[in-house]
Amino acid sequence: MPKTHVTNILDCDEKLLNKLFLTVKKVSNRLVDNCGYNGVDLLCANGEAAGQSLPHFYIHIIHRRSGDGLGEQGEWPNFLGASKNIMDVYQELRI
Repeated sequence: MPKTHVTNILDCDEKLLNKLFLTVKKVSNRLVDNCGYNGVDLLCANGEAAGQSLPHFYIHIIHRRSGDGLGEQGEWPNFLGASKNIMDVYQELRI
């Protein structure tokens, strides 16, 4: 969580975002290199529709071990509301 108040990643300037993700990488590497974890999941909800519960930007670092029961491919939800064709989304993002 950055010390400066930022509502979510959409409001975060690039300098702060770079510093924050360098810290996330450092903590993630230490979890894997020094604490016996095999990997990490990163979770960052941005906006109420995405499940953001507090109006402050933060990133969860979820430390993982092989066979931890959370699913070997991660536990990503099934996004039933994401009904747009992926190529249509790609074209919208290119603008």
